[in-house]
Amino acid sequence: MFQTLAYWGSIIAFGGVTCIFSLIYIFQGKLMYFPDRKQWISPDRYGFETGEGNFKEIFLTTEDAVRIQVWFFKQINSKSVPTLLFCHSNAGNLSHRLPNIRDLFHNLGINILIVSYRGYGKSQGSPSESGIKLDMDACMKWLLNEPSIDPEKIICFGRSLGGAVAIDTVYRYPKNIKGLILENTFTSIPDMVDIVLPEFKYFKRLCINNWDSHTRIKSITCPILFLSAKKDEVVPQSHMTCLEKQASNASTKNMIVFESGRHMDLTSQHNYYKYFKDFVYQNVFPPNSQNS
Repeated sequence: MFQTLAYWGSIIAFGGVTCIFSLIYIFQGKLMYFPDRKQWISPDRYGFETGEGNFKEIFLTTEDAVRIQVWFFKQINSKSVPTLLFCHSNAGNLSHRLPNIRDLFHNLGINILIVSYRGYGKSQGSPSESGIKLDMDACMKWLLNEPSIDPEKIICFGRSLGGAVAIDTVYRYPKNIKGLILENTFTSIPDMVDIVLPEFKYFKRLCINNWDSHTRIKSITCPILFLSAKKDEVVPQSHMTCLEKQASNASTKNMIVFESGRHMDLTSQHNYYKYFKDFVYQNVFPPNSQNS
């Protein structure tokens, strides 16, 4: 009798553990990506104009046939200025970045392309690491073939999750992207599990969304700017410090630490846009460079 109970007990326990493992594997994307398809802010509220103006909405088709939404903000002298590929963080949609887009557009005088990852905004599909990489491929293909910009003046910016997306994109397009700007991003998702969901630390091997920036950044050779919040309550500041150390092959790198900054408020910190602008026009495209 006891042997029978032990047998069935082990079967039930094994089944329970298997179920937990399966749920973590299948639903981990919902623990990481928080897309918003409903709450929209119109670009015209921030002074952008459609049609022949300085803004247009574009839909691209990825290699796996997913239709994704991107917004392109174009300067009058679009061909002679840099173009910023903007990789947003893990919540909301691209419209929630409009205040930041407006300030970058006017303070730096650059073109901006921001992508709505699959599953976000008006983009089809559901988000995943492999899928978002295909979204970025579609964006790069568009940028490299768009006649209104200079394909030799592309830089990439990513905040939080977008930092991991940006690192991976620069890693895969080293000849096409001339500069990288990272804001409050992490070393990898498994490293973040220890902080955000420590109860799942023993299941880290099940991660299919690894975003291994810690490894990828070692191969990046273009200039890198690190914008880091000392009081980041989401991603420990030590992650940015680690990434800066790992970026040993970058032609130049600069770490700016905002002493009173938090995870999502760096745009309001003193000299935020000045650091951004100085990096773009002094480190990436200095006045006497061939790219200017």
